[in-house]
Amino acid sequence: MAAMNSGSGADHLTDDPTPTLTISAEAGSSVEVFQDGVSVGFATETATPGTFSFSSAALADGSYDFTATATDAAANSSTSSAA
Repeated sequence: MAAMNSGSGADHLTDDPTPTLTISAEAGSSVEVFQDGVSVGFATETATPGTFSFSSAALADGSYDFTATATDAAANSSTSSAA
């Protein structure tokens, strides 16, 4: 059975097969997105500095963990926790 969208962002459930992730990182960083530990691409910085967006490819019903690694101009990197 597919997860239903409860309407709450706090539970991390959606019935959207192509969710868009919003990621915060230092402005000008390079943000790589991982799905279940495998790189799936890079997020694009929006018009708001430090806010990045990534749209997932179509996903089958199931559970997925997304993480992101941001690397700034000085080559410092930081990895998010799964969400």
